[in-house]
Amino acid sequence: MSKRGAKGVLTVNVSPVTGKLTSIRAVNGDEDAMIVTNEGIIIRLSLEKVANYGRNTKGVRLINLSDTDAIVSKVTIVEKENNEEVVDNETEE
Repeated sequence: MSKRGAKGVLTVNVSPVTGKLTSIRAVNGDEDAMIVTNEGIIIRLSLEKVANYGRNTKGVRLINLSDTDAIVSKVTIVEKENNEEVVDNETEE
């Protein structure tokens, strides 16, 4: 039950078991995601193949990182009708 002055809705359940949340983004599912690490690992995957969950979940792990790895860039790629790609970039500073 929510009381007056509630602060919102819990979206992701972050715990020591799930690890840190690095990014959250609303997508349609027809996009691709590209993740780049500081070790030079680059993955591109179709978001159609990623499991779809409701809110207040533990999320979906897209890449396994070692203790020395860090994500330096996350990109969402949307393909237009004329086979052009539009990139929505999120680079870590």
